[in-house]
Amino acid sequence: MSEDINRILRIYEAARKRSGKMRAFSDVQDYVLSLGDAAAKALNGIDFSAMTESEIITILNPILKRAHSDAVNAETSMIRSTIKRAKLGIDTLVPKYSADKTRELARDFSAKQVSLDYVRNAISRRIMESADETVRENAQAHYDMGLTVHIVRRYSSLGLRNGTPYAEPCQWCLDRCGEWDNYQEAYDAGCFERHDGCCCQIDYDVGGTHTTSKDKWNWYNR
Repeated sequence: MSEDINRILRIYEAARKRSGKMRAFSDVQDYVLSLGDAAAKALNGIDFSAMTESEIITILNPILKRAHSDAVNAETSMIRSTIKRAKLGIDTLVPKYSADKTRELARDFSAKQVSLDYVRNAISRRIMESADETVRENAQAHYDMGLTVHIVRRYSSLGLRNGTPYAEPCQWCLDRCGEWDNYQEAYDAGCFERHDGCCCQIDYDVGGTHTTSKDKWNWYNR
């Protein structure tokens, strides 16, 4: 098993993009999506149907921990840039890796025969959620501090990795897209939720004194 894990991690490291300069949240999104591709490539050929739930967890944990760290570092770097531009002098929050989510994924994989596409989309979703959680935790903390926050979820009609628009708009995603200057409203609207195959983009900004009026933004120069 340890040889399999080492091989998986080697493939992931060879396949993943280097983060480079992140100038916008769209750059982070593309990078995090590429991490999902790299993880899926590394797991290609693994027969989860022949494994117990415990064995699947043993396989998934190392690569998802590595991908979590890569995704969170990229998202944190982007948030840190927005904080610096706003001259707020505060640090960013870094979410912890969730072993519980990996356990849920392993339980799902062990319960049925899963295709390569199913594994790819599910793995990519978990990695995307690591990036989303970085935005969510920081947005909540900043809003609670009384800072101005601006959260945007942008709809994407593209499914993960296939580059082909869905035949019909995804109403589930559309219902969760929008713009908010209130963290709790964004959270309650499901802004940070995803389904397997979701490519919606979440953008975030933080500024000075909190205000509920968009006409009275105390905002930094963009």
